[in-house]
Amino acid sequence: MKPTIFCLLSCLTAVLSSATPVVTLIPSNGVVSGSAGAVVGWGFSVTEPSPNYWILLTGSSFTGSTLNGSYLDYLSLATAPLYVAGPAPEGAVVTQSWLASFQLGLGEFDISAVASPGPIDGNIIVHYSVFSQDPNDPNFDPDTGTVMADATFSEPVEIDVAGTVPEPAAFGLVLTALAVMVWCRRKYRYLPD
Repeated sequence: MKPTIFCLLSCLTAVLSSATPVVTLIPSNGVVSGSAGAVVGWGFSVTEPSPNYWILLTGSSFTGSTLNGSYLDYLSLATAPLYVAGPAPEGAVVTQSWLASFQLGLGEFDISAVASPGPIDGNIIVHYSVFSQDPNDPNFDPDTGTVMADATFSEPVEIDVAGTVPEPAAFGLVLTALAVMVWCRRKYRYLPD
């Protein structure tokens, strides 16, 4: 009995490991930069898990502190395209750069307008499903074609919030000018005629 269970677990592990895709963030180091109030985000590249499987990206999330901003998942939006990598007619590699204006890529991080300069550390978690049939095929049957229903990929990311150089306040300039005028007036006030 034990060898049969071991054999089944080994086969299941082999199937699942061959169904694991390669997901890469864009930028590959996961570091994005912006000033307080800016919007930053990540693109991705996903490679089919094997010649026999298709991968469908289904969502993303940000884990980490959201005190200095908030995350918006592009993959779960109703307007998001279906990102499927796999055998023909799909592409073996699907790449999408981050484009905020079209909400393309994994998602965006909206940096708070009052965020302090410095790094915001976290993880991007990408949710995906793996199928033995093309999910874009009209005859696709999720009951028989699903290999992994909801798997995740996690990658550390960092949002570098840039500091700003404070400009001199107009009030300070006016006070300085007034001080110079008062000093000049006192100096030249007591000159003989």
